[in-house]
Amino acid sequence: MRALIAEDENIRVLGNARNAFVFIPNPFGVKTTEDLVCFLLEQKHEGACNFNDFEDELKSYGIIGKQIGKSLLTNSQRLTKKGHELILNELLDYA
Repeated sequence: MRALIAEDENIRVLGNARNAFVFIPNPFGVKTTEDLVCFLLEQKHEGACNFNDFEDELKSYGIIGKQIGKSLLTNSQRLTKKGHELILNELLDYA
């Protein structure tokens, strides 16, 4: 099923578990795994939360397998892991 869905150019498969799907375009502007992570962090956690708790949440949604990919954290212009927190960069001035 995943292979069939992935062939549709209007649907994007996201996350390293490859179990998250979004329609392109969508009203939230989600196109990448980073977009999805930032959207969830902002909407459900006001832009910051405990890293391990958020990772468990993403696992429960089927977005990630074992952990958030290191490339997402190191290459992101929008997310920072600060201590035990994952935070949107736009909030760093307030942390």
